[in-house]
Amino acid sequence: MDCSICFEAYDDGSRVPKQLSCGHSLCARCATACADSESRLRCPQCQKVTLAPENTFTTNYELLNFLMMSKANQQKKRVTFVRQEANESTDLLRTSLKLVKGIDQQH
Repeated sequence: MDCSICFEAYDDGSRVPKQLSCGHSLCARCATACADSESRLRCPQCQKVTLAPENTFTTNYELLNFLMMSKANQQKKRVTFVRQEANESTDLLRTSLKLVKGIDQQH
């Protein structure tokens, strides 16, 4: 999922999702940058104003946890895919070696 202002993916660093009073989220960097001098921020989606004294926007932990779990699942899928590819390559190599040994034994 991406911030609706900068369109960068949320992360657990400077792009951590911050929840506005309307329920929408922005990344921390954009929330801080877009707040006015009185710590008010107008939601880019619904236009509701959020007040956050000293830019203390609440972290959207539910969204952050969902994103981190989703990222972990994608990494597991990649590891599984790489293992499958390695197993298939190993099987192909073994078959090729058997064929080469068979040809050498015939000569």
